[in-house]
Parts: sequence; structure tokens; C-alpha cells
Amino acid sequence: MPVGHLDEGWRQPVVDLSIAKDFGSDAHVLDVSNWLVQRQPISLAVNGDLALSVKLWERTAMVVVTVGGCDGRPPASTCQARPQDGEIFGEVPPRKELREHTRFPVYVPSAAPAYNASYDASYLKTRSDAPFPSSVAALMERVEDATVRGYCSILVDYLRDACGPRPGPGKARETLYGWQRPPLH
Repeated sequence: MPVGHLDEGWRQPVVDLSIAKDFGSDAHVLDVSNWLVQRQPISLAVNGDLALSVKLWERTAMVVVTVGGCDGRPPASTCQARPQDGEIFGEVPPRKELREHTRFPVYVPSAAPAYNASYDASYLKTRSDAPFPSSVAALMERVEDATVRGYCSILVDYLRDACGPRPGPGKARETLYGWQRPPLH
């Protein structure tokens, strides 16, 4: 993997081809993952099996991972999201520069009206009695305001649904979607 300073060239195309003798080994996955976490590119194309792609996705928090080149699939030759296949693209600048470029990360396509949406207080109050998972139940017992507790209930439901890798609906290529935890290393 390239070492030393790397001019990120944010919003400029960069192509990096890496071929390793130990391709797909635990050591190779760790090496590539470390490089990706340090350099924080926005997308990754993997010409390997889906299991390798999942390992890299789980260890790096990459926004877009394109998989191809195995099991009769065409090579992964692009890192662009394909909305027609249910994919979205997240524009997330390098973390250290986030506030220089935007207030919030941008995910496209997304429902623009959702940015200004709100819940009715009466609906939030109806959700305030929902049970919480044991991992957050003690914390939620301390929330006294019924509307805040109701919003927390909706947020917990969303996170349960959104987290973890899931295969996408696309036909042109295999995709994974879902929020993942920050890299562990």
C-alpha cells in the first residue's frame, strides 16, 4: 500500500490499483483496511468475492463498495452509486475537513422534503410507552419528557432496521447497504 502523505484530491478522480500476492488473506485485509481508514477514500471497487468485500466494508466504514470479478460477475469497474439499482451515494468529505465543506454529509438520492420533516407531538407521546432494548432501557428510564422518549423510540427502531450489512436489490451488480460501526482498529 502507498505510504506517507497522500494528496487526497477531494472531488477529483483517483485510481489506485493494488495487486497483492496474499490477496484476501487476513493480513492483506488488515493492511488494506488500515490504509482505507487512514486515507478515507469515499468508495472502493473490489474484484473478489462477496465475503472479502463484506470484511473490508465492516472494517472501514466505506460509503460505497462495488463488488465484481468473481462467480461469473463482470469486473468491478466503477465506484459510482447506481440509483436505478437502489443504491445511494454519500458525499462525506475527510472527517478533519467536514466543517470546511458542509454542515452535514449529503446522501443522494434522498427525499428532500425529509430534511425539514417533523413529528407531531401527539404521535411522539403515543410512542413513549414502547419497550426499549435492554442495552438502552436504563438510559431511557431517565427520559422524563414523553415527546423526547417517543422520539428516542423511533430512533431506536430506525437504528435496529438500518444497522448491519444487507444485500441490495440491484440486478446489475451485488451491493451492500446499511449503517456500520466505526472501524475497530
